[in-house]
Amino acid sequence: MKLLICGIGGQGAIFLTSILAEYYNPKNKVQYYKIYDEGQKNGSVSCHLKINEEDSPLIDLKSADILASLDSEETKRNIKYLKDKNKIIEGKNNMELLAKLINFLRIPMDDIKIILSTKPKFKENMEKLKWLGGN
Repeated sequence: MKLLICGIGGQGAIFLTSILAEYYNPKNKVQYYKIYDEGQKNGSVSCHLKINEEDSPLIDLKSADILASLDSEETKRNIKYLKDKNKIIEGKNNMELLAKLINFLRIPMDDIKIILSTKPKFKENMEKLKWLGGN
C-alpha cells in the first residue's frame, strides 16, 4: 500500500504518518519519508508511507493508493501522485483525518489507543478521536 499524507506545517501530517507507521511496523515492512520546507513557516508538508513495498520510500507520480490531506490546496498540489482519483480522504484537523483513515483502512481503534497512550501530549485526543467516528 502506498499512502501520501499532506498538509501545511503544524497541522499534524507528520504526526499522522508516524502513528500509521507505528501501527503497521510490527507486522509489515514499512518505509516512511517526509518532505517539508524547514525554512518556511506553514510550508508544504508531504509524507510518503509505503507498506510492504520493495522500492524506494518515495511514492512515484500516479502510484499512490490513497491521498490523505489536511488542506485543500495541498490536495491539489499532490493529486499528481494518486493513481485513482476516488481515494482522496480529507480532514479539517489531524484527529478528524486520523478517524477517517482508521475507518477507511479498518484499523482497530484499540490499536490506535495503545499507540496514542505512549505519546503523553496526545492522550487527551483519544476521546476526541472516538467522538469523531473512530471505530
